[in-house]
Amino acid sequence: MTVNWQRTAAFAVAAFVLVVAAGVPLLAVVLQGIARPGGGGELFTARALELFTGSILLAGQVTSFAVLLGVSLGVVLGLGRIPGRRVWLALHAMPVFLPPLLLALGWFHLLGREGLLGNVQTSEWLFARSGLVFVLGSTLTPLVTLCTFFGVRGVEPALVDAGRIVARPVTVMARIVIPLAWPAMAVGALLVFTLSFAEVAVPMFLRVQVYPATVFARLGGLVYAPGEAAVLALPVVLLALVIVAAERAALRRHAGALSARGDRKEPLSFGAWTWFAWALVAAGVILSSMPLAGLLVRAMRENGFSDAWARLGTTAENSLLVACVAATVAALLAAVIGHGLARGSLLARWIDALALAAFLTPAAVTGVGAIVTWNRPATAWIYGTMAILSLCLLGRYAVVAIRVFQAGVLQRPVSHEEAAAVGGAGYLHRIAGVVVPESWRSLIAAWLLCLVFCLRDVETAILLYPPGGETLPVRIFTLEANGPEPTVAALALFHVALTLAALALLAALARGRRTA
Repeated sequence: MTVNWQRTAAFAVAAFVLVVAAGVPLLAVVLQGIARPGGGGELFTARALELFTGSILLAGQVTSFAVLLGVSLGVVLGLGRIPGRRVWLALHAMPVFLPPLLLALGWFHLLGREGLLGNVQTSEWLFARSGLVFVLGSTLTPLVTLCTFFGVRGVEPALVDAGRIVARPVTVMARIVIPLAWPAMAVGALLVFTLSFAEVAVPMFLRVQVYPATVFARLGGLVYAPGEAAVLALPVVLLALVIVAAERAALRRHAGALSARGDRKEPLSFGAWTWFAWALVAAGVILSSMPLAGLLVRAMRENGFSDAWARLGTTAENSLLVACVAATVAALLAAVIGHGLARGSLLARWIDALALAAFLTPAAVTGVGAIVTWNRPATAWIYGTMAILSLCLLGRYAVVAIRVFQAGVLQRPVSHEEAAAVGGAGYLHRIAGVVVPESWRSLIAAWLLCLVFCLRDVETAILLYPPGGETLPVRIFTLEANGPEPTVAALALFHVALTLAALALLAALARGRRTA
């Protein structure tokens, strides 16, 4: 009875927090859109429908770009004989942890009309749909690469070794590795599609109209119309639910698809294709590093760093404050929900589905729900303070912490928990005394990754930050239009340094886990 009561109470608290942070804003969007007089049909003009379908097509193009390069690069780095593979993977993966706007600024300083490599033709190409596909594709490709890398590392080594006896490495990858690792690749593709469709800051910077920006314009533009924004957000919410269903179908029988089984002692040799493998690695690293190099060169001009330091103010502290609060609560939720997912809890799957839906819904849409829900006198103590940012970031990125901790628990034997239960340990005692001590590295990794995702968020902070609560990405976004370019580039590099510090801790954690 005690065990059941403790487990029920823990899940009830976790569910309540996620419903408040993620479910209520989504429900508010739906109810506000449905309740609008006339159903809001007048807003769905031919232009709006064209933007919606065009944004889906654009996200599909970005996803195709990312899948073509990311799957190839993930397989090469995951299975190939590539010295220093983890270093190359880390260099390639860096952009995915940064706000895409920063990478767009870097490409602008390279390919813009006055950029290092730019001219009129490259500038016109960059400020068009082709440039948007390239910028978002190169920024989000590491998501597919990482998912593919861990997916192929999770393939049973004995199957690969058996295939190598009778077939060439290319055939082994095509006939064995890729078919078994496809769920992880599918998850990466879904993430890229979702994030590229939801992106607002980069299309606004590159002067490309997309559908989420029409929702954003009703909240962050000259006309403040949350009712219209809610109506326009309804198709996006429906799309997010479809993506949730697709993600569940991809991983229905592959709960451990993203959990690596350890390093193989005999990596595959590509033979005559070795040059092609190294070309892929070089392309991935160059695409990731070039925009950061562009920011660095631009920031070093005209005393950019000293001016940026003066303009930094409290933005870095604000970013860290809201991100740390959201990541800490998300890690606590992950200890319950992530563990429940790993052990097959149906309730945990439902709560995770809600968290996933909030993650897959564009920030412009969740911002509508947050404004409709919390912008009222009774809740001014939340809406008028930094708490609103932490709450909304928690709702959007709790699933990151949940999934990371789930992967860690999956690698631990359930027999230890069963032995503790036989000895009379209750649910909370097992979580605190067995699960967390055994998977503490995964819990800290969940906290750090959630922190990084909160730090990279731009759109949520733009819509909801209170007076005096401007975050660093918001300061960069507001200055990029009219601020000094060297100063903006230097501020972007400050954000890169902040993110690198968190990732360095994560890398040290992973290294300690391998040597433990």
